[in-house]
Amino acid sequence: MKALPEDDPESLKLRSTLQRKQISYYLSHAAIQDIYDIVLLAANGKGAGALKIVRGMYEHLVTARFIVLNPDEAKPFIADLHLRGAALVKYWNEVVPEVLRKQASEAEIKTFEDQAASVQAERRQSICKKCGQLKPDALWTKTNLYDMAQKVGQGLDELYTECYRIPSAYHHATALGLQFKATSSGDLSAGRRDGALAVILCHQLLLNALRFQNEFFELNLASAIAASEQEFHDILGEKLDRLEDVP
Repeated sequence: MKALPEDDPESLKLRSTLQRKQISYYLSHAAIQDIYDIVLLAANGKGAGALKIVRGMYEHLVTARFIVLNPDEAKPFIADLHLRGAALVKYWNEVVPEVLRKQASEAEIKTFEDQAASVQAERRQSICKKCGQLKPDALWTKTNLYDMAQKVGQGLDELYTECYRIPSAYHHATALGLQFKATSSGDLSAGRRDGALAVILCHQLLLNALRFQNEFFELNLASAIAASEQEFHDILGEKLDRLEDVP
């Protein structure tokens, strides 16, 4: 890539492939790392906390698979860093500017702002093919997580409710979330059931992440992963039907 001009078609193709592989690896690796926190919380009766982390694990993995299937989404995913970074600096500067100045220099702050302005300008120039109008500013993708999960499949579409919607209720300040927490906060067995569910779900996601990395990076670990999946079903699979019996 260094030997070719940045606008050379071959260089652009190589950069796009590298971006997609880097994003996919780090997202799926981050998902795998979450399992340690989930197991720790579940083992100590903090099932609701474990489920909250399951949500992040699921979101990382769905996004990784989605970007592999949609290579054009890699660039806006990275560009979103500049928008979020600039927004963080903006709010920080409005509330506690003296703290911000200890964390970043004026030059670094200006770099954040300039990068964000460049990304924002590019997005504003995007034209809708149907109506011919400028597209509104948006997140890095217009595809929500549910639709992402449906597109990538691989079992992640079927786990959407358990791995994302229910944990989201625990996470956010909503009436439904309060009801869930009120039901489980004083009930030790409910916390253990949530913990057991979180452990089962995170193992399903772990195996999914390993399958994904094996397929995408050609690691030749299919037989080892298949053996692990069989062990999962032998040891944990049937417990999903007996969560009400967890003491």
